[in-house]
Amino acid sequence: MHLKADLTPDDNDRVEIGPTALAFGEWHAAGISPPDLHALRSYRLSRLQAQIRQHDCAGLLLFDPLNIRYATDCTNMQLWIAHNPARAVFVPPEGKMILWDFHNC
Repeated sequence: MHLKADLTPDDNDRVEIGPTALAFGEWHAAGISPPDLHALRSYRLSRLQAQIRQHDCAGLLLFDPLNIRYATDCTNMQLWIAHNPARAVFVPPEGKMILWDFHNC
């Protein structure tokens, strides 16, 4: 599989919400390295799970769109879900998160 400079799949099967070829080119010209999104996501999950274990909780249940975006790095429709609770994510002390989304998403 081919990867973009930020280590995400370059498979033309995603909505382009992140850096485009123009941004990657500008970063390269400026000597800036693209972010390693896999490392960023792993770091965020490990921070959340460390806090869950430190406070001896069964897990973390998030409803706020900004908190869900931070925890999962998945896109959302912020304008629509700002007034329509449509998502939740459960972060366990270990393992993978579970994301619930609105019907037909």
